[in-house]
Amino acid sequence: MATRGKKPKTLSNSAPPVGLKFEDIQPTSILNAEASAEFSRLCTVLFLRGTLERVDIAVLTECARVTARLDQAYKLDETKVINQFTTQRRGLLRELGLTLQPSRSVVKTVAKNAKDADDPIAGKIKLSG
Repeated sequence: MATRGKKPKTLSNSAPPVGLKFEDIQPTSILNAEASAEFSRLCTVLFLRGTLERVDIAVLTECARVTARLDQAYKLDETKVINQFTTQRRGLLRELGLTLQPSRSVVKTVAKNAKDADDPIAGKIKLSG
């Protein structure tokens, strides 16, 4: 019987990384109470996914700081600041592997044969049939 290759590593079938202790992880700079709580939450999520050892702690710290500042901006209803911090937070979460969605997604369609189409919509989409 042929084997299919190496079994993918997951949290359940892998040994924990050597030397990494969840309790020893500290932010790279001083955080206020709200940012510290977000830092702990992010560490927990990443630890449970088995990816905490692969991320930069400085990115975790920055994401926690941005999230705390975003919460404060919502309380003060600072629309411009909310938009800036939301964009930054999305990017940081993407770097941490916590979201797969890009902040700006673009759907491009390719016309199959736009010159011969009588229907104005048919020239804008590619149909397989």
